[in-house]
Amino acid sequence: MGLLQKQIPRNIKVFPPPKTDAPTMAPEYHIDYTDSQLPVSDKWLYIDPQYPEDYSP
Repeated sequence: MGLLQKQIPRNIKVFPPPKTDAPTMAPEYHIDYTDSQLPVSDKWLYIDPQYPEDYSP
């Protein structure tokens, strides 16, 4: 018996590390830019009463 097997209790199974056949690849992300991410209305913007000219079109 090897040194490692003597230290491990008999009820625990030792498995070899998993095999790697190919390098792991990072997932490819896709962002859809066709839809606007802003609301249709500009009423969601906060207009500061002290500086309303900064927000006028």
